[in-house]
Amino acid sequence: MPELTDGTAIPAPGAGDPWLERKFAGHAGAAADCRYPDCIEARETPAPGRPGPPPEFCPTHNNKRDKQYAYRQEKKAEAEAAARRAAEEAGESAPAPDPLPVVLARRAREQSVLAELLPRVAAALETVLAGEQAAADTDAVAAHLAAVDHAAAVRVEEAASARAAAEQTAAAAHAAAEASARAAAEADQERAAAVREAATALREAAEADQRAGAATEALRQLTDDHLALRGTHQDLQGEHRRLAERHTELVEAHTSLNRQHVELTKHAGRLDGELAALRPRLEEQAGRITALEDELRTTNDALGGARERAGGLQTALDELQRARQADADRHTEELDGVRAERDEAAGKLATATTNLGVARERAEGLQRQLDVLGRDRKAEQARHTQELAELRAEHERALAELREDVTRLTAENAALTALAAPPGVAEAEETGQAAQQDVSAGQMDMFTLDTAGQPVPGPAVPPQTPAESSPQEQSPGSDAVGSGSGAPDEADELPVAIEDLGFQAGSGWCMARYPSSGDTWTVLRDGQQVGTVTPERASTGRRSLLGWSAREQLTAVRPTKGRHFNNRDIAAKAVIKASLRRQPELATAMPAWWAALTEQTATALARAAAPLATASAGRGGHLSLFAPALRHAALRMAARAPHEGDLAQLQSISESVLDRSKDGARLVAALRAAAVASETTALGRVDGRAWTLEPDLDHGDVLIVCADGQPVGTLEPTSSNPGGRWTAKHRRRTLKPATGRAFADRDTALQAVIAAERDHRPLPAPHDPAWRRIQPGFRGTLYSAARAAMDLKNSHSQLEPIEYRRAVTNALVEARRSVNAPVEPAHLAVLLDAPREDLGPKQSARADRLYEVLQRIRDDLLTQSARGKTDQA
Repeated sequence: MPELTDGTAIPAPGAGDPWLERKFAGHAGAAADCRYPDCIEARETPAPGRPGPPPEFCPTHNNKRDKQYAYRQEKKAEAEAAARRAAEEAGESAPAPDPLPVVLARRAREQSVLAELLPRVAAALETVLAGEQAAADTDAVAAHLAAVDHAAAVRVEEAASARAAAEQTAAAAHAAAEASARAAAEADQERAAAVREAATALREAAEADQRAGAATEALRQLTDDHLALRGTHQDLQGEHRRLAERHTELVEAHTSLNRQHVELTKHAGRLDGELAALRPRLEEQAGRITALEDELRTTNDALGGARERAGGLQTALDELQRARQADADRHTEELDGVRAERDEAAGKLATATTNLGVARERAEGLQRQLDVLGRDRKAEQARHTQELAELRAEHERALAELREDVTRLTAENAALTALAAPPGVAEAEETGQAAQQDVSAGQMDMFTLDTAGQPVPGPAVPPQTPAESSPQEQSPGSDAVGSGSGAPDEADELPVAIEDLGFQAGSGWCMARYPSSGDTWTVLRDGQQVGTVTPERASTGRRSLLGWSAREQLTAVRPTKGRHFNNRDIAAKAVIKASLRRQPELATAMPAWWAALTEQTATALARAAAPLATASAGRGGHLSLFAPALRHAALRMAARAPHEGDLAQLQSISESVLDRSKDGARLVAALRAAAVASETTALGRVDGRAWTLEPDLDHGDVLIVCADGQPVGTLEPTSSNPGGRWTAKHRRRTLKPATGRAFADRDTALQAVIAAERDHRPLPAPHDPAWRRIQPGFRGTLYSAARAAMDLKNSHSQLEPIEYRRAVTNALVEARRSVNAPVEPAHLAVLLDAPREDLGPKQSARADRLYEVLQRIRDDLLTQSARGKTDQA
């Protein structure tokens, strides 16, 4: 507010301050800027650069709802005014509006204006207290009050004229006009009283302003303190969060350090033992160092006593120091070498321990095989001894009969020779020389004899030593095989190599290379030729391999890129893919025993029969000495096109003869597995799955329970008695009956296995996304549990078979390798399917903890898998 002096004239109403001009510019100085009814707030200031008309409402009522309300009130007032005007024009009496509410509203607005003026008046009083400026401010306030009085007088006059017009218009409104006059007079009195009250209020406002200033200062100080305290509180909260996170990290680090402390304690124990072993050497070195120090002190004393020889003694002292340093360095290197040797020896000891365990397992397996071979050898020796005795007796009888026949025929031959002797014979008799024979010596050895003593057409087998009899002699009945029809017979040539390609699209596939075909491989489908694979070499230079070409029947098969296939297997797969587009040729019906084999058993049998079919003198050893009929039977089996009698023909070969080589032993195992198929007991379909019982080849009394061809459990009798009890295992987990330790009979045990398989929830496939959605918190839990179970590896070494033992050991090693890295699904699946008894002894709390953690992970994995399937659906 500008300063006022004594000579300053009283400003007009609304002059001077723009804000006051706006407030007192309307009707009676009480008109509000905002269009909202009864609102005295100033209009909202338009934003700089904002286009369009300026706003007509205050910030509080500048919204659609309030604007609509103000618009409706204005339209209502306009409608009422239009109704009154229409009534006046028609000469009708229209009710005049009561001015009392308007006057009361104006009074309220004036009071609100005065209330708004109090802060500015208080500011003016502050200037009055400062000096002459207070009087000028008082005059300004008086001028404003005079302007208010003038505006009120004008309004009163207008009200009087309006009242007179209303009296002239309608006599009925006279009483209301008088009431309005009385109300106006009362308003004048109230205005005067308001002026007096305003003066009083100004004084009280000055005092209140002083108190408000003090309170404001105190409030400002409290606000600053509050802001400072709030900032400090926020800093303390951030520090608290950091300390909490740091505490969590320290707890984890403490746990990790505890584990490391345990490991370091063990390592320190080992190092203490090594230190105890190295301490004598260290004491010896310390003694040498002490002796050198004594010698050095003696030298220093002598040097102090004879300074005239300081140069020479100083040189000697330097030499002694260098020698001492060299000795210390050498001792340090020796100590490091000893430590390295100790670590290397520890590593070699661990490796040797592992190798010793593996070698012990192999030795046990070889010993078992040796015992079986010894029993078979003794049985063969006894049988051979008996057969040899029978053959000798038969030979003696035949020899006696031959001697009698020779004696009888000699007399007859002599008589016939005398009657008609050829010239050569007569001359020989006269000269006494032997006659020339028409058959050369050894010509009768050109043919072999079968077990019946009859000559077999074909070249003779080279003579063998008595120590190792021929396999043809060991396998009687090898010549009595059904020739049959189909591929290949005894007249066909035998291949030099066979590669099995497995079972695809309902057919068996293999590759064979024959001597007459050179490097070309023939692709066979169920024994029938469907294509060839040939290597392509450069015509010049070193004749390097360019690739492989393939033909399906008479059509060349080309790769998608390039002229040749990269390797033989890719070319063979291309031939198979091309041949699958054709309808296979009609072949002979497969034998019933071959159709009963599972895919795994049939593949193992085909691959085991291939060495017998492809054996040669330089490769395969004694397998090449078997009769061609046996080798052709093996060839048909390797080509997956066997005849009805091929299995019996190969099973007639003595197992002791085949066990002389690895290939033969593999064939024996495959033949045993094929023989098991005929002993398989079909149990029908339960829960939509085909159940069978198969004997165990390694354990004679154990029966394997299979569902859809896959083993899910075993049954084993507790004793050899026919009516004894049975024990049952489901996926290596021992099943217990409700009462007792074993089941009453085999059927009850079988039903228990089927019920356990029905409740079994299989793990998802290794490529299922559920494996990647396992909670990360389980990694640390599994890591700690696997680390705690490290001492249980001795119990793990007793698991059978050896493949399962290695799988469990490798899975535990992967589980405790890192606390952050996830375990591969292949290793984790082995642990999740392992029963409790395979993880450690029954009384082991660490094994219980490991099994509990694995079951929690399994439940979470199955939940994630089910949730993923639901989301996909």
